[in-house]
This record gives sequence, C-alpha cells and structure tokens, in this order.
Amino acid sequence: MGSQSKFKLTYVTFDSLYEGVGASQVLAYLKLLALNFDITLINFEKGTPGQDLLSQMENSGIQWIALPFGKNGALGGVGRILKMRSKIPTGSLVHARGDLAAFASLLRPSAKVIWDCRALVADQRRAIASQKRMTFQYLALRTIEFIVARQSKAIIVITNSVIPILMQRHHLKWDKFHMISTCVNLHNFKPEDIPHEDALRVMISGTLSGAYDFETMFRLIQSLKKLTPVHVFAALSKGHTDSWKNLPIDEIVSVPHSQMPELVRRMDLGLSVWKMDLGVCLASVSSTKVPEFLASGVPVVVNFNQGDIGRLVEENSCGIAIHDNSELSMEIAAKQILELRAEGETSARCRKLATANFSLDDAVVKLGELYKSI
Repeated sequence: MGSQSKFKLTYVTFDSLYEGVGASQVLAYLKLLALNFDITLINFEKGTPGQDLLSQMENSGIQWIALPFGKNGALGGVGRILKMRSKIPTGSLVHARGDLAAFASLLRPSAKVIWDCRALVADQRRAIASQKRMTFQYLALRTIEFIVARQSKAIIVITNSVIPILMQRHHLKWDKFHMISTCVNLHNFKPEDIPHEDALRVMISGTLSGAYDFETMFRLIQSLKKLTPVHVFAALSKGHTDSWKNLPIDEIVSVPHSQMPELVRRMDLGLSVWKMDLGVCLASVSSTKVPEFLASGVPVVVNFNQGDIGRLVEENSCGIAIHDNSELSMEIAAKQILELRAEGETSARCRKLATANFSLDDAVVKLGELYKSI
C-alpha cells in the first residue's frame, strides 16, 4: 500500500517522547500504527529533538511537529493549548492523548476527536495535593473533562473500572467507550530463565510521583528482609521526583527505555503500590510498568483497587494485591511473595496474563478498527 492511500490520522499529546510514557508508550504505538496510517504527531518538547529520534520518525514515515514546551504554570498551559490547536489540520481525525490535548483539538473547527483518557486528572491532582480543597485548577480541569467527554466522538479508557464513573458523571452511553489498556511490547519484554540469586531482587521504577504509597512499600520491604536477603533497585525515569528517597534502596539505575527489558527480566518482584486514599481516581490507574513486569514473567505488588490490575493479579496468582498496610498484612504478603518465587509456574502465569490483557500488537489492531469506524 502506498503512503498516498493510507488513512490520515493526527496524534496529539502533551507528553515528551524523551521521558515517561512518551518514551515507553507513545513511540511504540506510533511506529506500529504508521505501517497502516499516514500519521502526523504533534507534541511538546523541552529541548531540541535529537537526530536519532528524528531519523526514527522519518524512517517510520511519521510527520513530527515538535512544539517548544514554553513556560510552566497556568499561563504556559493556556499557551500550549492554543499553540497545539493552531497546528491541528481542520477536519482531521485526531487521537488526543489526555484531557488538555483533547480540549485543544476540540477548539479546531470540524476536527473529529477521540479522547484518550489516561487518568481522572482533576481528581488525581486534588488527591495528591497537600490541601484537598476545591481549587480553581480543580474546577477548570473538571470543566475540561466534561467538555471533552461530551464533545469527543469516542473515548478510549485504560481500565474497565473507570467507565461507570465517567458514564454517571457526564451522562454518557456505554458504547462511546473503548477499553484499550496500557500496553507492552511482548517481543521486547519477555521472560528469561535466569537462576535465582540469594537475594530477592525487587524493583520500583518510573517517575515515582507523590501518588505512590512509599510507606506501604517500605513496610513490605522490611517484612521481606526478616525472611530473606533483599536487594532493592530503583529504576528512575527522566523527570522523576524525589519521593522515593525514604525507601531502603540498594542500587539506583537510570537506563533508556530500550534497555529496560533486559533490566526488568532480571528481577524477582515489581512494586507499584499507589496510595490507598486517592479515592475515585484509583479506578483510572493502569501503570505503564506493571505490564512490563508481567510480560517479563515477574510478579507484582499493586493495590487491590488500582484500576483493573488488582483484581487480575489476585485472580491469576501473579503477585499480591494490597488491601492495607498493617504489620500482619505485610507479613502475610511477604510470605506469599516467597511462595510465588519458589513456584515453578509463576513466570508463565505472569506472561500469560500480560499476553491476554496488555499486548501492544492487539491494542494497535483495536485502535485501527476504531479510527476507521469514525
């Protein structure tokens, strides 16, 4: 199929391709989608794009419009919305990743916008703020959420748990939603038969924002140390916070996403525990790191009410779903982790769960079908 006959798609996101989900998710999606779609990517970068990434985009046939990030704060945010709006082709089909990208797209005349809802942003920011009061920022973000929910042609969500919340909140019908979870490249992240070391290798990874429950993870690590030697790795993404510094970290690693598969498959356990008191926004959480661990055959520790993953982990014996951080619960969880480590089938179960629920290849097929239906 020649490039002229490909279906045209504009993909917009505020995420940089050099850090966080931009590096781990967006780039992987777009390279596969570009095999069948004529893609224009519009995003923001804090620096000048390097030649390596520019070459990757050119080789994939993706037209990349990298806009300067500009100033921080509310005024900078408004400027980014207006700047993104000006670059979106009139009448185009737009896959908008995130609330602000969707809002910018809806300001463009005749744009057919798919809102890719990655989180309940207003609720999440309010939940992790030091003061929980009703701020102007919260009201503004909830208003934007209402507009994009009502005006978009379709809504992509990354958990089933969040659908009833958005339906009730914005008076929407079920058929507007398309569940495509956070995904992983199963060809890169895969198990490897590595002999167990004496120490249990535990990893936390990502930007490690204030939404993570570091107290619970600290207690769990201490309970594990009473039973076995433990070596804790922190794999920090670009743009990480310092919230992790109270954890008993033995080794800090910072590698590009291309090297993460090799690092992850060496682990015995992945930690991704969010704060229990985040409220409704937990229903929308689907951590990018959890599928990477599972695909690599590594069990995980998550919250029981963290999106869909808590239920999936419990039902498939692929790790621990934390219900509380009492001393007794941590002791029980530590024993269960060592039992999973000793089992011969744990790695295979984790891989099977990832293959069934978090396949990047399957997600790209679903996205292609959605684009062509609008």
